[in-house]
Amino acid sequence: VGNSLTKFHFSDCRMFWKTPYTLWVYLEDMRGNRDGSKTEAINVTTPASNDFIDSPALTARAVSDTVSIRFSAEKKGVYWCQVTEEKDSPLMDDFRLKRVTDVLVGNPNTCAKFAQQVPAQTMVSCVLTGCNFNAEKLYTGFIYLEDEFGGGDSTTGTFQSVPITLSVSNSFAKNPTLTAGVEPTRDGLQVDLLPSGASGNLWGMFVRAAVAEFVTRDSLLQFVNAQGTTTCRAEQLPLTSNTVVTRLAFSGCSFSFAESYMIFAYIEDSGGNNDGRISTPIPFSVSFSNSFVSVPALTRTPFENFVELKFTPLNSGVAFASIVEEYLIPQLSPENIQTAGNCRLPTTAVLFNRVETLRFEGCNLLPAMVYGAFVYIEGSRTFNDGQVSAVDFELPLANDLLLSPPEITNLDADGFTLVF
Repeated sequence: VGNSLTKFHFSDCRMFWKTPYTLWVYLEDMRGNRDGSKTEAINVTTPASNDFIDSPALTARAVSDTVSIRFSAEKKGVYWCQVTEEKDSPLMDDFRLKRVTDVLVGNPNTCAKFAQQVPAQTMVSCVLTGCNFNAEKLYTGFIYLEDEFGGGDSTTGTFQSVPITLSVSNSFAKNPTLTAGVEPTRDGLQVDLLPSGASGNLWGMFVRAAVAEFVTRDSLLQFVNAQGTTTCRAEQLPLTSNTVVTRLAFSGCSFSFAESYMIFAYIEDSGGNNDGRISTPIPFSVSFSNSFVSVPALTRTPFENFVELKFTPLNSGVAFASIVEEYLIPQLSPENIQTAGNCRLPTTAVLFNRVETLRFEGCNLLPAMVYGAFVYIEGSRTFNDGQVSAVDFELPLANDLLLSPPEITNLDADGFTLVF
């Protein structure tokens, strides 16, 4: 070498593709005394055996079960193509991409491509079908590319990903909400919504808030954990307007006062391609239409034909009251209190925050028996959405012994004296 730019060509190095190597250069004069100098390490990485001219990109938005990814290769070669949910994309690498057992989305025979031929410098498309996409989820497409001599050696190619955007056929312009001014009851509720598309189908249900996190499109379509009977849900309900709010009434829901619930709805167009949108869940609970400011209490000692109670309701409405034997106490509920027992009062109007008095007369209660006096109050709608409270009491005997048991004295064969 001399004092000029020098080039050396290395060949037959048997290096691996896409692998880092380190090169050193040592120089000395012609005397060969090993008194020259060595350069700093020169780091080089061999290129991939094949590469993309045009990086992977979607041909169009993905639909319910199909996606098309286009790309072009620098050289003639082989490619592999697959899809994962975005949350699983960190798990994907070129080794997994080549294994059919690692297909994470859809049908492994159609939603993945293995060792497909690709020409040089020509735009091609990887079309995957049977992927069963869910418009509520995010996905990522992956393509791995080698030259035609790779022999399945996955260390030699190029691995790239592309985010997949799904085409949604219908969604909500107005998310499902409770109808303003109409409170939910134990039996049901009203919901208002507005689709973004002019026509489509709707599925809807209500679930306890405790299981809301498990709701998916598929579980909603099958009404998993749905509250109530079939009248408390919407199944493939046709919608025909995106300009007028749709109002739906549900019944037979059997909501509980102590529970929180969520509204879920799913909408798509009439194509039935599972390419719609789930609504944002809306929480709600059922409130008592009336409750007690002060609970029922006895005003005086009860008798067999006279029992008097007093209480204060929170709201105006109606009251039902009944006295039952001890064994019936666990069986009483807002639904049957109006007909339970033989000692009951007719429907009585009550006013908000006013002390109310109820009198039971002519009931022929038995002494030394335990009874339950039940009072149920609700609003004026009589939807069995009120509150019940009870007072247990024992009817006193008409007379009783102060000395018990009685004493027996002066006992002989002729008789005895009883002291009490």
